[in-house]
Amino acid sequence: MDGFWFLWSAWLTVLYISFFSDSKRSSFLYVSLALSVIICSGIVVPAPGAAVGCSAVILLFTGYLLLTHQAKTDVFRTLFLSLCTALLYGWLEFVYFYEPVWMLFSHKTTSVVLMSTLLILTGKSLRLRASALFTGFFQGQVGFWFYTILTVRPGGGIYTVGGMDRLDILGLCFLSAAGFSAFEWAAARIRERVLSQAGLPSVAGKKVNA
Repeated sequence: MDGFWFLWSAWLTVLYISFFSDSKRSSFLYVSLALSVIICSGIVVPAPGAAVGCSAVILLFTGYLLLTHQAKTDVFRTLFLSLCTALLYGWLEFVYFYEPVWMLFSHKTTSVVLMSTLLILTGKSLRLRASALFTGFFQGQVGFWFYTILTVRPGGGIYTVGGMDRLDILGLCFLSAAGFSAFEWAAARIRERVLSQAGLPSVAGKKVNA
């Protein structure tokens, strides 16, 4: 069923923010956005040669919102990661539609593995990884959409930016990034406890962002 992983990850996000967020103001905002993404997941708006899912637009806005109150270096680094994510996903869409013989695995598997690896290895925190994922995912699809219009190449029907099958890829990438960030957080806490029990000073100022 298309959309299962996306909707599941969105509901998990709602539950996590509702019960574990420190700021009531930000938690209300992000819970509202997550619920809007769920509610609008089946709504698409017609566009020239394609259709645009409302959930993808909300996620794009959320991605840029996550960059507020961040250091300039983190913002520029995340924007660059977003561009890399967009180029990677746009290229994967091109291969899937026009050169599928080069894909050893399914489009979903290949996209999730490559994009998750990129986000995990280069992202600084879950917040910044999610920002790069949400913005890069949308921009990559829009870039491929423009390519199909400019080259007038048949793509096998109407292309949907933010379709449920594509949102499943985003959901799995987000779960992968969240799982790795949780592992980082747990490893940092275990290290601090081991160092404190051994009587050694912990690394001051080093924080694992979730």
